[in-house]
Amino acid sequence: MIPAGEPVFVDTNILLGACDESRMTHGDCAQLISESGENGFHPVTSTQVLREFLVVATRPESANGLGLRTTQAVENITEFQRFCALLEPRPSDWPNLKELIEASRLSGKRIHDANIIATMMSNGIDWLISDNPADFNNLGSVNVMTSKKYKELL
Repeated sequence: MIPAGEPVFVDTNILLGACDESRMTHGDCAQLISESGENGFHPVTSTQVLREFLVVATRPESANGLGLRTTQAVENITEFQRFCALLEPRPSDWPNLKELIEASRLSGKRIHDANIIATMMSNGIDWLISDNPADFNNLGSVNVMTSKKYKELL
């Protein structure tokens, strides 16, 4: 159980789920973003997650994107920022990331996921909400839960 008042890191797929009504997780993700603060949790995210959101949101639907215009995607980010604090990069992010990469012998796309964990470590955040929890297996000692499980806590 997440203690009230704790910051909770929000992964890219949660932001995408909140915007994409065709996703099965849409309701849970939208509620998570809009009501977490009211329920004592503090959603946070990073500039990396916002960039990842923009990449997928503006990619054509035929290429597994949302097909949004750039202005629409940026408007969504502005709305997210009403509910989610934005973490700034810290000098300690790189040593944390390097340690994770070396410890787990990471390569390719897994380095993006490790960077999220490194950012969380630098900011003392223990909780991550992601609808792809397996992406974070063996990456530090954070607590990962899905939007559905998180909704059950609200």
